Amino acid sequence: MREVYFFQKVVPHYREPLFRRLHQEYGWTVITAAEPPAGSGLSFVGDQPYLKRIPIDFFCNDPRYPTDILSVLKALPRDVALISEFSLYFPATYVFALARHVGRLNRLAFHTHGPNLARKPGSVLACLSDNVRLRLFKEADVVATYTEAGKNWISSVDPSIPTVTIENTIDIAGPRNAAANAQNAYRFGWPQMLFCGRLTKERNALLLFDVFAKVAERYPDARLVVIGGGEEANSLQQEWRNRGGDGRISLLEGIYEENLLAPWFLGSDIFVLPGPGGLSINHALAYGIPVVAFESGPRGAFHGPEIAYVVDNETGRLVASESGASGMASAIVELFDDQPGFERLKQRIPSFVNEKLQIETMVQNFRAVNEVLHS
Repeated sequence: MREVYFFQKVVPHYREPLFRRLHQEYGWTVITAAEPPAGSGLSFVGDQPYLKRIPIDFFCNDPRYPTDILSVLKALPRDVALISEFSLYFPATYVFALARHVGRLNRLAFHTHGPNLARKPGSVLACLSDNVRLRLFKEADVVATYTEAGKNWISSVDPSIPTVTIENTIDIAGPRNAAANAQNAYRFGWPQMLFCGRLTKERNALLLFDVFAKVAERYPDARLVVIGGGEEANSLQQEWRNRGGDGRISLLEGIYEENLLAPWFLGSDIFVLPGPGGLSINHALAYGIPVVAFESGPRGAFHGPEIAYVVDNETGRLVASESGASGMASAIVELFDDQPGFERLKQRIPSFVNEKLQIETMVQNFRAVNEVLHS
C-alpha cells in the first residue's frame, strides 16, 4: 500500500487531535519542522508517533514562511502520496506541484480555503492570485477545501478540478470536557466580552478598547478580557496604560491549557473579533459563546474560511466592515438589549457545533481524499 504523508510546516497544539485521528484512521504520517520558530505566540506539539521531523528554515523566524522545502522532498520515499497545506506565500506549494507534474510524487492533494481571502476581491492582485491558485490546483489529484464555499468557488471557475469539502475545526471535545469539569467561572461584570488568540498586527486587537468603551457607555459594569501572546502584546499593554489603565479590562498572556482557559470562557458572554478570525471562532462556539465579527469586506477583515461558521442569529452577528468600532459596539449592545433573543441565540449554538464542527466529521470527510491518494 502506498504511504501517505501530510506536510504541515508546524503543528500547533490545536491540530494534535486531528493528526492523531488521521494517523489512527488512515495511517498517515505528518512531516513537519524539527524546530518550530520561537516567539510566535503558538504552542507546538511535542514528539508523537505520527510525526516525522525534518530540518526546515523559516524566513525571519516566521512559521508562515518555510524556505528549505527541498529537504521535504528528500525525506520522502519514492512511491509516495502527499497532502500539503496550500499557500502562495511559501515555496512548498510550487515545489510540490512541480514534483507531481514530473512524477516525483505519485499522488498530491492540496488542503486549502480555495479562493484568495487576503486581497480586495476583483482587484488585479486578487485575480492574479486566483489564477495562480487554479493553475496549481490542476497539478493536484484532489483539492480538499475547508468549507463548502471554497469547493463551490473552485467548481464554478473550473469544474475539472476534483474537489471535496473537509470543513475545518478543532477537537471540540476538549473545550466541552474542560467546561464540564471546571470548578469556577471567571466573571467580573456583565456583560463580559472576551477575545482569545494570537496578538498580531493584522488581528487589530487595539480596536477592542474602542469597542469596549462604547459598550460601557450603555453597560457601565461591562468587562473586557483579552487572552493572547504575540508581537502586539506589548503594544496592547502600552495602549491600556495610555488610556488610564481601566480596571474593567483584563489583559492576560497566552493560555494554552484548556482547563485553564475554560473558566474565562464560562465567565464570558460574547466573543469579539476586531480583525480576521480563524479557528478561534470554532473555539468560542465549542463553549457555546456567540461570536461577533466584521464581515469580509474589500478592505478587510480578511478572515479565514471559518468565518462561514458565524451565522447571523444562529451563532452570532456579522457587522459591516466599514462601520468600525461604533458598528461593532452597536451590534453587541443590540444583542444584550434583547436578552430573550440572546438566550435563544445561545441555545442554537450547540446543535450547529454538533453538525458542523466535530473533529470526526473532518476525519471522515478526509476519506474521499485518502481514496484518491491510494488510487
